[in-house]
Amino acid sequence: MLTIRAEQMKAFRERRTASFRQNLQRYLSELQAVRAMGWSAERIESETEAAMRYASEFHLKREVDVARLAEIFCKRLEGFTGRPVDPDGLNILYAYGEEAEGKLRRFEEYLDGKSGALQGERDGVLRQ
Repeated sequence: MLTIRAEQMKAFRERRTASFRQNLQRYLSELQAVRAMGWSAERIESETEAAMRYASEFHLKREVDVARLAEIFCKRLEGFTGRPVDPDGLNILYAYGEEAEGKLRRFEEYLDGKSGALQGERDGVLRQ
């Protein structure tokens, strides 16, 4: 019988996390929106760390969900240190018990509605 010690499990987990971190950094650096903003490698690394930290707070566990969260923030909010998310948006992300896919979809829809309302205010028309 094969026995894996706690130290070995920790080493496996750390390697997997490091690999995901590297893949996420590469993914973000290839996004057109990120390229257009001219982010440095250090900024991309910082956004990657923030994505992983916030994903944990928002109960996003799958790598695909963490990557999608990072993409949404980088494309739509100029990163995790860019435009702040208001309480309504945060309530969507913190929704306990909601599947990650639905939570992220609702957050994007919320941002779409916010950008439409902001555009309407600029045009002198409030969109609902």
